[in-house]
Amino acid sequence: METKYGLPLVNAQNFEVVIDELGVKSWPRTREPMILEEYLKGNLTDEERGELRFAPKTEVVFLEDPLGKEFRGFRPIFRHGVTVFTMSPEDMVIIVADFRHGTEELSLSLPSGTPTRMDMNFPYPMEVCGKREFQEETGFELEKLIPLSPQGIAVHGRPSNQKQFPFLGVVKKPLVIHPEWKDEKEFLTTFLMPLQDWYSLLPSGLVLEYSLTATYLALKQLGRLRLV
Repeated sequence: METKYGLPLVNAQNFEVVIDELGVKSWPRTREPMILEEYLKGNLTDEERGELRFAPKTEVVFLEDPLGKEFRGFRPIFRHGVTVFTMSPEDMVIIVADFRHGTEELSLSLPSGTPTRMDMNFPYPMEVCGKREFQEETGFELEKLIPLSPQGIAVHGRPSNQKQFPFLGVVKKPLVIHPEWKDEKEFLTTFLMPLQDWYSLLPSGLVLEYSLTATYLALKQLGRLRLV
C-alpha cells in the first residue's frame, strides 16, 4: 500500500479496497431498530443505561406563526461541529472514512468534530476544536484555520438547532506531523486523495453533506473552483 506522510495514498478507483484492507467495513445489524420508548422498557444493564447519555435530547420551541398563533415545534439538541478542508503541498486532500450508524453506510468526510468543555473555555472554541480534532485524526499540525462561514451552516434547519462550522486549514511549513490519536471507539481511517479524485466523488452519495459544503467553500476561497 502506497503511503505519504504516514497516511495511505488512494484515488477514486481504489479507495474502497484500501479502506476495506484497513478494517473500515459496514457493520451488520444484531437486531431490528426500535423507538427509544420501547428500548427503555427493556431490562437494561448498567452499561446500557450509561449509554443513554448519548441519546438525543428533545426540546420544545414556542414561536408565533404569521397568523399570530403559537407554533410549537420539536427539535433534538445536538452540539455544533466543525469541518476542516486541508490539502498537503501536493494538492492531496485529507479524508476520513468510517461507518455511520445513522444511515448504516460507509461514508467519506473531511476531518470533523465537536467542541469539548475545555475547547469552550477559549475565545474561539470552534477554531480550537478544529485544530485539535484535525491533529488527532490526521497527525498534521495546522498553522491556522480560515473560517469559511463564521455564523455556521444549519445541518437540518427544521428538525434541529445544530450548525456546522467549516474551515480551510493551512498546514505548517515545514510540515509537523504527530502520531495520530483516536478514541478506542472511533473505527475510522484517514488517507490522502488527489484533489481531482476527491472532487469527482462529491456527487457519489458517499460524501457527507457538510463535507460537500466545506469543500466548495474552501475551493472558492482558494480560487480553485475552475481549476479542478
